[in-house]
Parts: sequence; C-alpha cells; structure tokens
Amino acid sequence: MLAIAVLVWLHLLQVWHLFVLAVLFGLCRSIFNPAYRAITPDLVEKDHLSSANALTALSLQFGNFLGPLLGAGLIALANGSASAAFAFDGLTFVVSVCSLLALRSLPRTGHSPATTSANRPRGMFLDMRDGFRTILNSTWLCGSLLAATFGLVAYTGAMSVALPRLVFAVYKSGPWLLAAITTSAAIGGIGGAIFVGQVRLRHRGIIAFLAYVLSGLALLVFSLPIAQNILVFVVLPAACGVGFGMSTMDMIWVNLLYELVPNKKLGRVVSVDQLGALGMLPVGYVLAGWLSDQFGPTSVFLLGGLMMVVLNSLLLLLRGNREIE
Repeated sequence: MLAIAVLVWLHLLQVWHLFVLAVLFGLCRSIFNPAYRAITPDLVEKDHLSSANALTALSLQFGNFLGPLLGAGLIALANGSASAAFAFDGLTFVVSVCSLLALRSLPRTGHSPATTSANRPRGMFLDMRDGFRTILNSTWLCGSLLAATFGLVAYTGAMSVALPRLVFAVYKSGPWLLAAITTSAAIGGIGGAIFVGQVRLRHRGIIAFLAYVLSGLALLVFSLPIAQNILVFVVLPAACGVGFGMSTMDMIWVNLLYELVPNKKLGRVVSVDQLGALGMLPVGYVLAGWLSDQFGPTSVFLLGGLMMVVLNSLLLLLRGNREIE
C-alpha cells in the first residue's frame, strides 16, 4: 500500500503496478489467514474462543463500515488524490506487524501447538493431503466448505463486480447509494457477529446453512425491478440481510472448526479452505463481469442468489449437517 501511495504521489502509477501488488497482497493473505486461524486457540482459552471470534468478526465489519468513510475523507483532504488514503492504509499494516511481534511474548494457554511436516520431504503436500482427509471425514466440513466456496463467489461477484454498475446504470443513482449499500452490508455483518457471539445457539449446523439461504434470498432482491420511490427502503435492508447471513455462517463455521478439528490440524484444514475459496474467486470475478456485460448486472444477483439458496437448501438435506449442535 505504501508503494502505491508513493507511485500515486509521483504520478507514476500504472495498471500493471496494481496487478503485481495485488498478487503480492493475495499471496501474503493466503499465508496469513491459515496461520491466524491456527494460532487463535494457542492464545485464547477454549471457553472464550467464541467471544474471541466474535471480536475478530466485529473488528472486520467495523473496518468495512469505517474504511470507505475514512478513505473518502482522506481523498477529499488530498484534493482528490488517493495517495493519502493508500499511505494511511500502508501505515495500518505497520501497526499490525508490531502487534504480531508482540504475540511472541504472550504466554500460551496450554493447547498443543500446531505441528507441521515441513521438515520432511514433500512436507507441504503431506500437510495438504492431511487437511483434505480431515475435511472428507466430516460431512459438516465438506458441506460448509462447499457452501462457503460458492457463497463467496456469489457474494463477491455480485457485491464487488456487479453492484457499481447496478447502482449507476440500472438504479440511475450515484456514489451515495453505493456507499449506503456497502455500509448496510457491514451493519448486517456486525449484527451477525453479535448474534452468534452473544446468543447460545442450538442446531448451529441448520442455522449456518439457513444464514446462507438468507443471504441468497437477499441477493435475489437486487435482481427485481424496484420503483425509484421505494428503492432505498428495499435495497438497504436487503444489503443488511446479505451481510448478516454471510457473517453468521462465517462465525459459526469458525467456532465449529475449533471444536471439530484438532489444533495440530487447524492450519492444514484452513489452508484447504483458503485454496478452495480464494482459488475460485478469480473465476467468480470473470464470470460476474461477463454476465454483467452480456445480460446486465441484475443477472449476476439472480444467478448468485439462486446458487446460494439451492445449494444450501440441498446441503441441509444431509443428516450430518443438520445434527451439528
């Protein structure tokens, strides 16, 4: 991010710079996410894992809520230049690195640390194979991974690729509505995190898949013809529903992951999850862009919503998913 800020400030930024930096950012995230998930049980007592996950989700959603507002303010202060916003974002990563360095001095909770076979030949592939085996031995892990992969494709394709065109070309509105929809989704995400973190849920497997069904139904709302005089009153609650469902499923999935997967295998299982979810994202982006160009942005919401509703409804038919408490 700091590199982008410098390039913008020097008026040297080109599109290929963004592609290279995006690849590097994605690579770092693919390494960070499994490690982050795997280390949490080492830092938090088992009884407090749900609360810790809720705080993590809340921090993410608050970032989604405040980030666009802060970025827009910094751009305005810089007379339309994005260099200040990118510079500030880069500095936040410096703070994050300092926070991670501080973890080395914290005492562990007594959980057995995650192990790795990286010191053995083909260690990485053995770890991945072990992760696949762990997932295949659990109906819930298989089903939730499948749902999360296609759910993320549907969500990002609709909300990241098709939404701007939907707002400007179909709704004939401006940036304020785009920001309002994004903010409403973040508010829904905050609500989902609070819901899972504070309410003692039973039948969490059923609730998780129903949450994705809710997100799918909310996406379908954006594919409907909506009169201008009621547009805000329809799309903002729908965006809130999308965020609530996605956050609820994510929170339940993480909590059950810590309960069902031994700590030493957490990193491997999360790596497989990241491989499936993030590996499909480029396909989702390309497909969403093509559908939006060929059939209009509403088709992306229609297809994505139907995919989430049908897939998660079918996964609920599996007894192993319904029996998860």
